[in-house]
Amino acid sequence: MKYKRKLSSLIKPLSALVISVCWINAMVFAQAYKSEETAIANGSASLTGGSFKTEAIIGQPFVTESSQGAFLTYPGFMSYFTAPQLFDVSIDNFRIEPTTVAANNDIAIILDIISNESGSIKANDLTIEVYLSIDPVPDEGESIGTLLVVNPVFGKTTYSFPGTGDDNVVKIPQSTVPDSYYIIVELDEPGNIPETDETNNVDNANITISDDTTDPVIQNVVNDTYFIAGSKATVSVNDNIGVDRVNSYHRGIRSSESTNWNGPISADEVSGVWSVELQAAWLDELGVEFWFEAFDAASNRDTSEVRHTFYQTLGNELTFPSIPAGREQSNYRIVAIPFDLTQKGATSIFQNFGTYNPTKWRMYHYLNGKTTEYDDGWTRLDPGKGYWLIHDVANAGQVLIGAGEALRGSKDAPYSIQLIQGWNQIGNPYRFDVNWNDVLAANGNPSEVERFRVWSNGSFADGSSLDAFSGGFVFTTTPTSLVIPVTALGGGRLADNEEDLSPLDNSEWQVLFDLNNSDLNFGIGGVGMHPQASDAKDFYDDVAMPRLPEFIDMNFDHPEYFIPRFNKDIVDTRNTHTWHFTVAKNSSDPQVRIRWDNSYFGENDKAIYLVDQHRNHVINMREQTEYSFTMEAEYPFKVIFGDEFGIEELLIPEELALGQNYPNPFSDESTIPISLPERQDAYQVKLVVLNNLGQEIKEIYAGELSPGYHQVEWNAIEETGERIESGLYIYRLQVLTGNDVITLSRQCIIE
Repeated sequence: MKYKRKLSSLIKPLSALVISVCWINAMVFAQAYKSEETAIANGSASLTGGSFKTEAIIGQPFVTESSQGAFLTYPGFMSYFTAPQLFDVSIDNFRIEPTTVAANNDIAIILDIISNESGSIKANDLTIEVYLSIDPVPDEGESIGTLLVVNPVFGKTTYSFPGTGDDNVVKIPQSTVPDSYYIIVELDEPGNIPETDETNNVDNANITISDDTTDPVIQNVVNDTYFIAGSKATVSVNDNIGVDRVNSYHRGIRSSESTNWNGPISADEVSGVWSVELQAAWLDELGVEFWFEAFDAASNRDTSEVRHTFYQTLGNELTFPSIPAGREQSNYRIVAIPFDLTQKGATSIFQNFGTYNPTKWRMYHYLNGKTTEYDDGWTRLDPGKGYWLIHDVANAGQVLIGAGEALRGSKDAPYSIQLIQGWNQIGNPYRFDVNWNDVLAANGNPSEVERFRVWSNGSFADGSSLDAFSGGFVFTTTPTSLVIPVTALGGGRLADNEEDLSPLDNSEWQVLFDLNNSDLNFGIGGVGMHPQASDAKDFYDDVAMPRLPEFIDMNFDHPEYFIPRFNKDIVDTRNTHTWHFTVAKNSSDPQVRIRWDNSYFGENDKAIYLVDQHRNHVINMREQTEYSFTMEAEYPFKVIFGDEFGIEELLIPEELALGQNYPNPFSDESTIPISLPERQDAYQVKLVVLNNLGQEIKEIYAGELSPGYHQVEWNAIEETGERIESGLYIYRLQVLTGNDVITLSRQCIIE
């Protein structure tokens, strides 16, 4: 048998060991040492490993040292061989579980691997061959499996098998006849590791193969839906002979599929019913999932389905994340309640803020295209929805979560949010962060879900996480449902609509605008081109975001779409294009600033201009990165893009106009815009300033101007050289067009 052949290989004549050689002006007498045993031989041989030393006289210090090679030996002198260091690995504490089992069932192999030498054995170099035999000496045909040791075994240590990643389970062949057998394990069966001694690499244990092949049957698993201290999960089990034992395993509901189950926990049996008391320490933010396994005396096994017990709060033991007091736009938060609370009313949840008072605290919810305030069609906070909240209540204290139940989301049945066409203000249904990429992956990366936006520092931003106790906005092109997974999945795709910082001569590019008005900010509007975009609504456009009562944003008109305003307008790649948009706001501050980044425009012949259509002012966006203006409710702009030497005609205004000076009011200098259409080659113009009596006090410009946009600077100095006094003035433009003179006037204030 194989085992016996291996033993015989260990006791072959030592004269066959490796012999060394050295020429020392005489014939040599060879002697080799291995594991402190000496062998003497004459003849020729080959050294197969290690180094060897030769001595002129037996017992004298060595004369020379060499390495492996062929050699001859002669009587007269002696040499000896220092063998390479060898491992000695062995088996200890071998056992199997269970010791009685029916055919076609699994058994577990458990043992210690002991290394007695220094150094280490690499992972996967060691194997354990498992045999099922009627005697303790195995034959090759009795092997029932090979187990791989996937972890390294370090020198002079004991390795407990199985370790992490080791598979230690083998199956009893289905054809095995019921009887008593030996389970035999042989370490390093193929001999991958050279050892000093391999006689202690084999061990055995007794096993009984039962003729009972009928599995027990688990029935009637009962547990509370929500956790209550001291509650138990129970199960009934039937078997043809008798139930030997019942175990349970558990882990948090949020645990990934790859997370190991905790257990086994032995169930207690009373009158045929087996039970396990659920522990509060087993729960995560959602609860605990668990299952049972039942065995009979032959180790036949049945398992139950995975069951869930969910978390509940009895009130005032959980806190809501802090919401700092303040009155600025940045103090708004999108909040969500991840519980089905007993008291869902906003004034009950946020009772720390006092009776609802818009001068102290306010809440809004966006639904069906409209932002509505508390008590305007809604009064309670429902799970899965988000709500804007702001307060200015000093020393409000910590908001406590009242009594309620966690939403029943699990890996197999996550919570689902229903979405309508357009923007939806959603809330996280769980009290832990959920990666938005995982949300998309859990829903098969739905094409109808285009945008996910969060509220950050007083402005909208592209979102990557649905944060706990918070929410955001989701845009869908059609009504749909969205499941929110409880575990990390990976494999999703975030909306690919981030700013493309590419030069303007690329086929794909974008320019985003940042708007600022007092504490109001807006930074997701812009223009751009993409070869797959179109003039109509497409994935690359951004439909206008919902608005708070006070807001600032920019809008492109698209009356053909069900939401007729876009914040970002991307068209297909072309040589020239003109975008028209308006800046809109609802605030008391008239001062607005618009900014953009031109650092990536590149060295090319593409030009891009921002045109203030109210002032008739043209801004070269390559040369400037911001523009300030004053406005009331809406303000018109256009962006003109094209080749540097072919864009002139696009910059010609359509109508003759006199723009509002800026700044206004002013004290030192101000700019007056003039627009002249392409109706004649040149115009004779005259620009003067009049006082409130209609008297001309200053001629600012008189002469010829070509069609286009022009800016005339005025320094508030009279013809006499004196500074003009503070007050209200009129500046008047006269333009000769053919035989007619057109006169346009505007007012200005000098401080």
